[in-house]
Amino acid sequence: MINDAIETIESGYEFLLAYAAQGRPAQAETGPGPHARPTIEGIAAAMDTLKSAFADSDNEFEQVIAEDCRKAGAALRFILSQDAIGSEIVDNL
Repeated sequence: MINDAIETIESGYEFLLAYAAQGRPAQAETGPGPHARPTIEGIAAAMDTLKSAFADSDNEFEQVIAEDCRKAGAALRFILSQDAIGSEIVDNL
Protein backbone atom coordinates (compact mmCIF):
# COMPACT_ATOMS: atom_id res chain seq x y z
CA MET A 1 0.00 0.00 0.00
CA ILE A 2 2.65 2.55 1.03
CA ASN A 3 5.10 1.35 -1.63
CA ASP A 4 2.41 1.58 -4.32
CA ALA A 5 1.53 5.12 -3.23
CA ILE A 6 5.16 6.19 -3.33
CA GLU A 7 5.59 4.66 -6.81
CA THR A 8 2.47 6.48 -8.04
CA ILE A 9 3.79 9.80 -6.76
CA GLU A 10 7.28 9.26 -8.22
CA SER A 11 6.09 8.20 -11.67
CA GLY A 12 3.45 10.94 -11.69
CA TYR A 13 6.06 13.54 -10.81
CA GLU A 14 8.22 12.41 -13.74
CA PHE A 15 5.23 12.59 -16.09
CA LEU A 16 4.30 16.09 -14.87
CA LEU A 17 7.86 17.35 -15.36
CA ALA A 18 7.70 16.28 -18.99
CA TYR A 19 4.15 17.62 -19.39
CA ALA A 20 5.14 21.02 -18.01
CA ALA A 21 7.96 21.28 -20.55
CA GLN A 22 5.64 20.65 -23.52
CA GLY A 23 4.01 24.07 -23.53
CA ARG A 24 0.49 22.65 -23.82
CA PRO A 25 -2.23 25.31 -23.62
CA ALA A 26 -4.94 25.06 -21.01
CA GLN A 27 -7.91 23.59 -22.82
CA ALA A 28 -10.58 20.96 -22.45
CA GLU A 29 -8.95 17.59 -22.00
CA THR A 30 -10.48 15.62 -24.83
CA GLY A 31 -9.01 13.62 -27.64
CA PRO A 32 -5.60 12.03 -27.71
CA GLY A 33 -3.37 12.73 -24.74
CA PRO A 34 -1.38 12.84 -22.80
CA HIS A 35 -3.52 14.69 -20.27
CA ALA A 36 -2.32 15.76 -16.85
CA ARG A 37 -5.63 15.38 -14.97
CA PRO A 38 -5.57 11.55 -14.55
CA THR A 39 -1.98 11.70 -13.31
CA ILE A 40 -2.76 14.48 -10.84
CA GLU A 41 -5.81 12.56 -9.60
CA GLY A 42 -3.61 9.50 -9.03
CA ILE A 43 -0.99 11.50 -7.16
CA ALA A 44 -3.67 13.11 -4.98
CA ALA A 45 -5.13 9.70 -4.12
CA ALA A 46 -1.65 8.34 -3.33
CA MET A 47 -0.96 11.29 -1.05
CA ASP A 48 -4.27 10.66 0.74
CA THR A 49 -3.12 7.06 1.24
CA LEU A 50 0.17 8.18 2.79
CA LYS A 51 -1.55 10.83 4.89
CA SER A 52 -3.92 8.22 6.30
CA ALA A 53 -1.17 5.65 6.81
CA PHE A 54 0.93 8.04 8.88
CA ALA A 55 -1.78 10.16 10.53
CA ASP A 56 -1.67 8.35 13.87
CA SER A 57 2.05 7.59 13.87
CA ASP A 58 4.21 8.47 16.86
CA ASN A 59 7.19 8.83 14.52
CA GLU A 60 7.96 12.52 13.95
CA PHE A 61 9.24 11.97 10.41
CA GLU A 62 6.09 10.11 9.43
CA GLN A 63 4.07 13.00 10.88
CA VAL A 64 6.03 15.38 8.61
CA ILE A 65 5.20 13.18 5.61
CA ALA A 66 1.50 13.17 6.54
CA GLU A 67 1.47 16.96 6.89
CA ASP A 68 3.37 17.47 3.62
CA CYS A 69 0.87 15.21 1.86
CA ARG A 70 -1.98 17.26 3.32
CA LYS A 71 -0.44 20.51 2.04
CA ALA A 72 0.55 19.17 -1.37
CA GLY A 73 -2.86 17.54 -1.70
CA ALA A 74 -4.51 20.94 -1.26
CA ALA A 75 -2.47 22.28 -4.19
CA LEU A 76 -3.38 19.25 -6.30
CA ARG A 77 -7.08 19.64 -5.52
CA PHE A 78 -6.85 23.31 -6.51
CA ILE A 79 -5.39 22.31 -9.89
CA LEU A 80 -8.07 19.64 -10.31
CA SER A 81 -10.78 22.24 -9.65
CA GLN A 82 -9.73 24.12 -12.79
CA ASP A 83 -11.78 23.60 -15.95
CA ALA A 84 -8.63 23.18 -18.04
CA ILE A 85 -5.10 22.16 -17.14
CA GLY A 86 -2.17 23.24 -19.28
CA SER A 87 1.59 23.10 -19.01
CA GLU A 88 1.88 26.50 -17.32
CA ILE A 89 -0.24 25.61 -14.29
CA VAL A 90 1.48 22.22 -14.01
CA ASP A 91 4.88 23.96 -14.16
CA ASN A 92 3.81 26.32 -11.37
CA LEU A 93 2.57 23.38 -9.33
